[in-house]
Amino acid sequence: MGKWNKIPRIHDLIKQRRIQTFVETGTGRGNGVRAALDHGFKRIYSAEKFKKAANLAKQLFSPHKNVLIVEGCSEDFLNNLLPLLDENPIFFWLDAHFPGEFHGVKRSACENERIRSPIKYELEIIFKERKKYGFQDIIAIDDLRMFNKSFRLFKQKLVTTELWEIKAMIPKGMTCTQYKQDHGYILIHSTPKKIML
Repeated sequence: MGKWNKIPRIHDLIKQRRIQTFVETGTGRGNGVRAALDHGFKRIYSAEKFKKAANLAKQLFSPHKNVLIVEGCSEDFLNNLLPLLDENPIFFWLDAHFPGEFHGVKRSACENERIRSPIKYELEIIFKERKKYGFQDIIAIDDLRMFNKSFRLFKQKLVTTELWEIKAMIPKGMTCTQYKQDHGYILIHSTPKKIML
């Protein structure tokens, strides 16, 4: 589980675009939501497939009225949520792989690839739903190492999406930057002609 707030320049990018909405797939232990609260996002949405983790997060963040934790798979979460959001831009933190692994669930326990490693399907939904807003969002993806064919989980066929597939999906006008610290991050965003700080 990476930390989106450790990605270089991420706070500057969010500030430059005046982003107020945080959408996360893979709540896990709640680190992403906690960092979103610390950053000051006004609206925070997060989905967790593993029931125990979702319930713990709901309890943990119940005092925060601007936080919504949803139990369910990331595809359903994004398909249901995004048509309701007219904010632009949005910050997406995609970290929904291997639900329950921090609660003792084996990575191989989930047979459904769309739940085990849903990044390709999450991006399809985001790019489809957000096209009308001109792709001004920022998308951060955790665990860059997983999308490398030499990575052990790839060799075990627990992950089947390669980095080139992710890059091929990115709409024209958006850039893709890779950062190798921790387990690696992928940052996708457009490049404004003029940056206002």
